[in-house]
Amino acid sequence: MIRNYLKIALRNLLRNKTFSVINIVGLSVGTVCCLYIILYVTGQYSYDRQHPGADDVYRVNSRIISEGVLHNNATSSPPIAPALKSDFPEVVAYTRVVPTVNLGAAQHLLTYEGESIYEKNAVYADSTFFDIFNFHFIYGRPRNALSDPYTVVLLKSTAEKLFGNSDPVGKTIEMSNAYGKNSFRVTGVLDERLGKSHIHANIFMSMNSGGMGSFTRESNSWAAYNYVASYVKLREGTDLATLERKLPAFLSKYGAQQLKDHGMQKELHLQQLSSIHTTKGYSNELMPTNDRSFLNRLLLIAILIQVMACINFMNLSTARASKRAKEVGIRKVIGARMNDIISQFLGEALLLSVFAIVIAIPLLAFLLPVLNRLTDADINLFSLVNYRFAFLLLGFIFITGLLAGSYPAFYLSAFRPISVLKGNFSSRLSSVSIRRLLIVFQFSLSIVFVSGIIVIARQLNYLQRMDIGFERTQKLVFNFHTDEEKTKLHAFMSDLRQLTGIKTVSQTDNYPSQKISHDWPYYLEAAGAVIGKDVQFISSDENYVKALGVN
Repeated sequence: MIRNYLKIALRNLLRNKTFSVINIVGLSVGTVCCLYIILYVTGQYSYDRQHPGADDVYRVNSRIISEGVLHNNATSSPPIAPALKSDFPEVVAYTRVVPTVNLGAAQHLLTYEGESIYEKNAVYADSTFFDIFNFHFIYGRPRNALSDPYTVVLLKSTAEKLFGNSDPVGKTIEMSNAYGKNSFRVTGVLDERLGKSHIHANIFMSMNSGGMGSFTRESNSWAAYNYVASYVKLREGTDLATLERKLPAFLSKYGAQQLKDHGMQKELHLQQLSSIHTTKGYSNELMPTNDRSFLNRLLLIAILIQVMACINFMNLSTARASKRAKEVGIRKVIGARMNDIISQFLGEALLLSVFAIVIAIPLLAFLLPVLNRLTDADINLFSLVNYRFAFLLLGFIFITGLLAGSYPAFYLSAFRPISVLKGNFSSRLSSVSIRRLLIVFQFSLSIVFVSGIIVIARQLNYLQRMDIGFERTQKLVFNFHTDEEKTKLHAFMSDLRQLTGIKTVSQTDNYPSQKISHDWPYYLEAAGAVIGKDVQFISSDENYVKALGVN
């Protein structure tokens, strides 16, 4: 019976080539859009789920009220995590991460045997980092990888730039940045094969090293210096709410006087590791995050796109019902039951769905680079080769086939054989009202989508054209990251001023679009203020305003 259905379905598809192509193309395009959105959303929800005991790992966040302003920070002060481990038996391990980009060192010059490269995304990390976070080590071992001073673990892409495909473990590299020049011994090379993490770094430096690593380890500030991403691993079965109720007394025990001196209020909260990447509202995140409500809206859009493709199939199928009516009538006369005819038409829809998937997969693979650039994602072909994706495709085939073929199947199978053979193509199901409803729904969704695209395009155009207070064109920025480079800065500026095409030259430690990492409390002495006002500042010369064209 199934073989017979398949033959009839293929015969009908080949006989009606235009109808088949339109339906297959419509379903394929809808499937590509829907599949990519689902892959994107599931990719966002997959962050940090590969770590052992991830459900028991939490980040220590700070809620600070200073000068009447609320700050929700994804960071905390340096001594908080070690003290949590010391004071609470519920905490079995801790680790801290310090991104150098927030502390004035955005670029790092790495040198090995005359080969030099610049790299971003460097962090200091405690020796316990790889005990809590699970990364795949290509070379070296995670245990004690960051225990010794001036040791470093490199991301695979960074290691390949310096060492090619050879094992770099035990080799020494020179690292120059805003903190000076130091030698680091490579203890490991890792990749992100095991899964994505919100801690994405090219360079992991031992917290036992100098600079901000040593400052972090030695700091006893409980109120200020909230720049550390702190993580604790709780004992299995720990009641989180009970532990959090103990944190105010814990913070008051060690930092009450410091908080009073700074005139601030501070609370500590624990955030589960797997929820970090899909939660908005915290500053000082290690990398951009996504909002769950936004991701859920994307899933809704994906569903609506696929529904529109199915509605298009339904409308085309019912529109050509008269061409299939005599077939239905004759089959009923010779003994076909209504269930047999329904199965036949659902089988045709499923077959079209299979063809659509077969076309959609290579099309999606071809479009991945373009789609990734649009969404700033990193979905790759390996995402399409696993059992989860196979189950997703099977689900797509059945759901799309059944949804698209349901109404045409029930509508066509309801034809009365005597009326059909007499030329009266009427069905017990009313097609006019349902088709009108489907068309109205389809056009309404299309209007909503097109309107949304127009609004977004106009907003982006406005952002690109709006007056932001300075001239952003005809500007060149040259970055000097190391002490050796900075000694040549003034000579370089003098040479630039000799060029006829250059109107103004200025130096600064920051320029618009960069995060300002310098702040300090300032006091009004005449007013007798005891609480300083926190002020962010940059350092520049007298030509800075003129060079930017500030208006």
